[in-house]
Amino acid sequence: MTDENNIPKEPFGAALFGLVTAALDGTIISVNSTFLNWSGAKRQSLILGRRFDDLLTVASSKDFNTKLLPKLLRQSYFHAAPMRLALEDGALDVIVSSNVDADFDGKAVAINMVFFTGSKIEQ
Repeated sequence: MTDENNIPKEPFGAALFGLVTAALDGTIISVNSTFLNWSGAKRQSLILGRRFDDLLTVASSKDFNTKLLPKLLRQSYFHAAPMRLALEDGALDVIVSSNVDADFDGKAVAINMVFFTGSKIEQ
């Protein structure tokens, strides 16, 4: 899918949900516009420069790294996990589902995450 200049359009760019793809080490490799709007970040500051857990509150980061990431790597998915994105002016409650992308040989190559939002919480 491309625009009139033959430039690829962002899949699900303005979707009602956020999408993030990360390398297995957590480094963000793609985000959609919805997630960027929620996070308030610029695409360039996230892609290949930040890890997914850097965007979470301390409690959500701990939960992700100690419970959800091991589960994800063990069974290749998790569904409907509550998390909080850390924002400059508060936090955003989200529900996250995730799966691991594998290559043709079944080797894990990336982590896909879809986010649904609750309400923005002011500090």
